[in-house]
Amino acid sequence: MPLNLQPYSFGIKKFIVLLFVSFFAFETSFTQTNIFTNQTPVATTSNDNQPTVGQEVGLKFTSSTAGFITGIRFYKTSGNSGTHIGELYSSTGVILAQATFTGESTMGWQTVSFATPVAITTNTSYTAAYFSSLGNYTEDNDYFKGNTVTNAPLTAPADGTNGANGTDPGNGQGVYKYSSTPAFPNQLYRSANYWVDVIYGNAATVVANAGSDQTIIYPVAASFDLNGGLSTGNITSYTWTLISGPNTPVIVTPTAVS
Repeated sequence: MPLNLQPYSFGIKKFIVLLFVSFFAFETSFTQTNIFTNQTPVATTSNDNQPTVGQEVGLKFTSSTAGFITGIRFYKTSGNSGTHIGELYSSTGVILAQATFTGESTMGWQTVSFATPVAITTNTSYTAAYFSSLGNYTEDNDYFKGNTVTNAPLTAPADGTNGANGTDPGNGQGVYKYSSTPAFPNQLYRSANYWVDVIYGNAATVVANAGSDQTIIYPVAASFDLNGGLSTGNITSYTWTLISGPNTPVIVTPTAVS
Protein backbone atom coordinates (compact mmCIF):
# COMPACT_ATOMS: atom_id res chain seq x y z
CA MET A 1 0.00 0.00 0.00
CA PRO A 2 1.73 3.24 -1.05
CA LEU A 3 2.05 5.81 1.75
CA ASN A 4 2.86 9.39 0.77
CA LEU A 5 4.86 11.29 3.40
CA GLN A 6 5.29 15.04 3.73
CA PRO A 7 8.78 16.30 4.71
CA TYR A 8 9.52 18.13 7.93
CA SER A 9 11.64 21.30 7.45
CA PHE A 10 13.18 23.89 9.69
CA GLY A 11 14.82 26.79 7.86
CA ILE A 12 17.21 25.20 5.36
CA LYS A 13 17.57 21.96 7.36
CA LYS A 14 15.51 18.84 6.51
CA PHE A 15 15.06 16.20 9.18
CA ILE A 16 15.13 12.45 8.47
CA VAL A 17 11.89 10.78 9.55
CA LEU A 18 11.85 7.12 10.56
CA LEU A 19 8.45 5.49 10.03
CA PHE A 20 7.85 2.08 11.54
CA VAL A 21 5.14 -0.30 10.30
CA SER A 22 4.29 -1.05 13.90
CA PHE A 23 2.58 2.35 13.99
CA PHE A 24 -0.23 0.76 11.99
CA ALA A 25 -3.02 -1.46 13.29
CA PHE A 26 -4.14 -4.15 10.88
CA GLU A 27 -7.52 -5.70 11.61
CA THR A 28 -9.46 -8.55 10.06
CA SER A 29 -13.06 -9.53 10.66
CA PHE A 30 -15.12 -12.68 10.27
CA THR A 31 -18.72 -13.64 10.83
CA GLN A 32 -20.14 -15.99 13.44
CA THR A 33 -23.35 -17.94 13.03
CA ASN A 34 -26.12 -18.88 15.45
CA ILE A 35 -29.19 -21.04 14.92
CA PHE A 36 -31.80 -18.68 16.37
CA THR A 37 -30.22 -15.35 15.28
CA ASN A 38 -32.35 -12.69 17.03
CA GLN A 39 -35.40 -14.85 17.80
CA THR A 40 -36.75 -14.82 21.36
CA PRO A 41 -38.97 -17.15 23.41
CA VAL A 42 -42.65 -16.72 24.21
CA ALA A 43 -42.39 -18.64 27.49
CA THR A 44 -41.19 -17.26 30.80
CA THR A 45 -38.90 -18.82 33.41
CA SER A 46 -39.94 -22.25 34.72
CA ASN A 47 -38.71 -24.53 37.50
CA ASP A 48 -39.77 -28.14 38.14
CA ASN A 49 -38.69 -27.96 41.80
CA GLN A 50 -36.96 -31.35 41.80
CA PRO A 51 -35.03 -32.71 44.80
CA THR A 52 -31.88 -32.60 42.65
CA VAL A 53 -32.42 -28.82 42.39
CA GLY A 54 -30.35 -28.39 39.23
CA GLN A 55 -31.45 -29.02 35.65
CA GLU A 56 -29.75 -29.50 32.27
CA VAL A 57 -31.49 -28.49 29.02
CA GLY A 58 -30.24 -28.91 25.47
CA LEU A 59 -30.62 -28.64 21.73
CA LYS A 60 -29.54 -31.04 18.99
CA PHE A 61 -27.96 -29.54 15.88
CA THR A 62 -25.89 -30.36 12.80
CA SER A 63 -23.76 -28.33 10.39
CA SER A 64 -23.62 -28.74 6.62
CA THR A 65 -19.98 -27.61 6.65
CA ALA A 66 -17.10 -28.45 8.96
CA GLY A 67 -16.08 -25.70 11.34
CA PHE A 68 -15.66 -24.77 14.97
CA ILE A 69 -17.99 -24.22 17.92
CA THR A 70 -16.41 -21.41 19.88
CA GLY A 71 -19.04 -21.14 22.62
CA ILE A 72 -22.63 -21.51 23.81
CA ARG A 73 -25.43 -19.04 24.33
CA PHE A 74 -28.88 -19.27 25.90
CA TYR A 75 -31.83 -16.93 26.20
CA LYS A 76 -32.35 -15.81 29.77
CA THR A 77 -35.84 -14.76 30.78
CA SER A 78 -36.48 -12.70 33.90
CA GLY A 79 -36.02 -14.68 37.10
CA ASN A 80 -33.60 -17.28 35.69
CA SER A 81 -31.12 -16.84 38.53
CA GLY A 82 -28.29 -19.10 39.64
CA THR A 83 -25.08 -20.32 38.03
CA HIS A 84 -25.22 -21.35 34.36
CA ILE A 85 -22.67 -23.58 32.63
CA GLY A 86 -22.61 -24.00 28.84
CA GLU A 87 -21.59 -27.36 27.36
CA LEU A 88 -21.11 -29.11 24.02
CA TYR A 89 -21.68 -32.88 23.77
CA SER A 90 -21.18 -35.50 21.10
CA SER A 91 -24.19 -37.55 19.98
CA THR A 92 -23.19 -40.29 22.44
CA GLY A 93 -22.90 -37.94 25.41
CA VAL A 94 -19.17 -37.31 25.46
CA ILE A 95 -18.55 -33.80 26.75
CA LEU A 96 -16.42 -31.85 24.29
CA ALA A 97 -16.21 -28.49 26.09
CA GLN A 98 -17.78 -26.48 28.88
CA ALA A 99 -17.54 -22.98 30.32
CA THR A 100 -19.30 -21.00 33.05
CA PHE A 101 -21.31 -17.91 32.10
CA THR A 102 -20.18 -14.69 33.80
CA GLY A 103 -21.42 -11.10 33.78
CA GLU A 104 -24.96 -12.11 32.84
CA SER A 105 -27.62 -9.50 32.20
CA THR A 106 -31.08 -9.67 33.76
CA MET A 107 -32.52 -11.09 30.54
CA GLY A 108 -31.64 -11.63 26.89
CA TRP A 109 -29.10 -13.76 25.07
CA GLN A 110 -26.17 -14.75 27.33
CA THR A 111 -22.89 -15.87 25.73
CA VAL A 112 -19.83 -17.77 26.93
CA SER A 113 -16.73 -18.76 24.95
CA PHE A 114 -14.84 -22.03 25.33
CA ALA A 115 -11.15 -21.85 26.24
CA THR A 116 -10.44 -23.81 23.05
CA PRO A 117 -12.80 -23.91 20.02
CA VAL A 118 -14.17 -27.37 19.22
CA ALA A 119 -13.84 -28.69 15.67
CA ILE A 120 -17.06 -30.26 14.37
CA THR A 121 -17.59 -32.41 11.30
CA THR A 122 -20.13 -32.20 8.50
CA ASN A 123 -23.67 -33.57 9.00
CA THR A 124 -22.92 -34.93 12.47
CA SER A 125 -25.29 -34.55 15.41
CA TYR A 126 -24.13 -32.62 18.49
CA THR A 127 -25.95 -31.35 21.56
CA ALA A 128 -25.58 -27.81 22.85
CA ALA A 129 -26.68 -27.54 26.47
CA TYR A 130 -26.55 -25.47 29.61
CA PHE A 131 -26.77 -26.45 33.26
CA SER A 132 -28.86 -24.33 35.64
CA SER A 133 -27.75 -24.71 39.27
CA LEU A 134 -31.17 -23.65 40.63
CA GLY A 135 -33.19 -25.55 38.05
CA ASN A 136 -34.46 -22.45 36.24
CA TYR A 137 -35.03 -22.66 32.49
CA THR A 138 -37.19 -21.36 29.63
CA GLU A 139 -39.33 -23.80 27.63
CA ASP A 140 -41.53 -23.38 24.56
CA ASN A 141 -43.32 -26.73 24.19
CA ASP A 142 -44.03 -28.35 20.79
CA TYR A 143 -41.64 -25.92 19.11
CA PHE A 144 -39.82 -28.72 17.26
CA LYS A 145 -42.88 -30.85 16.58
CA GLY A 146 -42.72 -31.02 12.77
CA ASN A 147 -40.57 -27.88 12.72
CA THR A 148 -36.91 -27.60 11.67
CA VAL A 149 -34.88 -24.42 12.19
CA THR A 150 -32.05 -23.70 9.74
CA ASN A 151 -29.62 -20.81 9.58
CA ALA A 152 -27.00 -22.09 7.14
CA PRO A 153 -24.85 -23.97 7.73
CA LEU A 154 -26.52 -24.85 11.06
CA THR A 155 -29.74 -26.86 11.47
CA ALA A 156 -31.76 -27.77 14.55
CA PRO A 157 -33.86 -30.68 13.22
CA ALA A 158 -37.49 -31.37 14.01
CA ASP A 159 -38.24 -33.80 16.82
CA GLY A 160 -38.19 -37.32 15.41
CA THR A 161 -40.26 -38.71 18.30
CA ASN A 162 -43.32 -36.52 17.62
CA GLY A 163 -43.38 -35.08 21.11
CA ALA A 164 -42.89 -38.33 23.03
CA ASN A 165 -41.57 -38.35 26.60
CA GLY A 166 -38.98 -40.65 28.16
CA THR A 167 -35.42 -41.54 27.28
CA ASP A 168 -34.21 -40.06 24.00
CA PRO A 169 -33.85 -42.81 21.35
CA GLY A 170 -31.34 -40.68 19.46
CA ASN A 171 -33.50 -38.53 17.19
CA GLY A 172 -35.49 -36.59 19.77
CA GLN A 173 -35.53 -32.84 20.26
CA GLY A 174 -36.37 -31.11 23.52
CA VAL A 175 -33.77 -32.88 25.66
CA TYR A 176 -33.27 -32.28 29.38
CA LYS A 177 -32.04 -33.98 32.55
CA TYR A 178 -32.58 -33.41 36.26
CA SER A 179 -29.15 -33.27 37.87
CA SER A 180 -27.28 -31.45 40.61
CA THR A 181 -24.22 -31.14 38.34
CA PRO A 182 -23.71 -30.71 34.57
CA ALA A 183 -24.78 -33.89 32.73
CA PHE A 184 -25.69 -35.04 29.23
CA PRO A 185 -29.43 -34.34 28.69
CA ASN A 186 -30.99 -37.60 27.48
CA GLN A 187 -34.66 -37.23 28.47
CA LEU A 188 -37.44 -35.84 26.24
CA TYR A 189 -40.37 -33.56 26.80
CA ARG A 190 -42.90 -32.35 24.23
CA SER A 191 -40.53 -31.33 21.42
CA ALA A 192 -39.52 -28.39 23.57
CA ASN A 193 -37.21 -25.54 22.66
CA TYR A 194 -35.15 -24.59 25.69
CA TRP A 195 -33.49 -21.73 23.78
CA VAL A 196 -29.93 -23.06 23.84
CA ASP A 197 -27.74 -22.08 20.89
CA VAL A 198 -24.17 -22.31 19.61
CA ILE A 199 -21.54 -19.89 18.33
CA TYR A 200 -20.16 -21.30 15.07
CA GLY A 201 -17.35 -20.16 12.78
CA ASN A 202 -15.54 -21.60 9.77
CA ALA A 203 -12.22 -21.00 11.54
CA ALA A 204 -11.22 -21.35 15.16
CA THR A 205 -9.53 -17.92 15.18
CA VAL A 206 -8.57 -15.16 12.82
CA VAL A 207 -4.92 -14.09 12.98
CA ALA A 208 -3.93 -10.77 11.40
CA ASN A 209 -0.42 -10.90 9.94
CA ALA A 210 1.16 -7.99 8.07
CA GLY A 211 4.58 -9.61 7.81
CA SER A 212 7.80 -8.47 9.42
CA ASP A 213 8.24 -4.88 10.66
CA GLN A 214 9.73 -2.46 8.16
CA THR A 215 11.82 0.68 8.75
CA ILE A 216 11.51 3.41 6.15
CA ILE A 217 13.98 6.33 5.97
CA TYR A 218 12.46 9.42 4.44
CA PRO A 219 13.15 10.94 1.90
CA VAL A 220 15.05 7.94 0.51
CA ALA A 221 11.72 6.07 0.29
CA ALA A 222 8.59 8.21 0.00
CA SER A 223 6.19 5.24 -0.13
CA PHE A 224 6.08 1.56 0.77
CA ASP A 225 3.74 -1.42 0.74
CA LEU A 226 2.12 -3.40 3.54
CA ASN A 227 0.53 -6.76 2.84
CA GLY A 228 -1.87 -8.74 5.03
CA GLY A 229 -1.87 -11.77 2.77
CA LEU A 230 -0.31 -13.99 5.44
CA SER A 231 -3.38 -13.60 7.69
CA THR A 232 -5.32 -16.77 8.43
CA GLY A 233 -8.93 -17.66 9.22
CA ASN A 234 -12.33 -16.97 7.70
CA ILE A 235 -11.60 -13.33 6.82
CA THR A 236 -14.37 -11.20 5.33
CA SER A 237 -12.76 -7.73 5.40
CA TYR A 238 -9.53 -5.83 6.06
CA THR A 239 -8.87 -2.48 7.72
CA TRP A 240 -5.56 -0.56 7.91
CA THR A 241 -5.45 2.20 10.54
CA LEU A 242 -2.69 4.63 11.59
CA ILE A 243 -2.24 4.52 15.36
CA SER A 244 0.50 7.14 15.78
CA GLY A 245 3.59 8.55 14.10
CA PRO A 246 5.55 11.69 13.19
CA ASN A 247 3.48 12.28 10.05
CA THR A 248 0.05 11.68 8.58
CA PRO A 249 0.55 9.40 5.57
CA VAL A 250 -2.09 8.73 2.96
CA ILE A 251 -3.37 5.15 3.19
CA VAL A 252 -4.25 4.56 -0.43
CA THR A 253 -6.26 1.31 -0.03
CA PRO A 254 -7.32 1.06 3.66
CA THR A 255 -9.78 -1.82 3.12
CA ALA A 256 -7.68 -3.96 0.76
CA VAL A 257 -5.45 -6.87 1.73
CA SER A 258 -2.41 -4.80 0.66
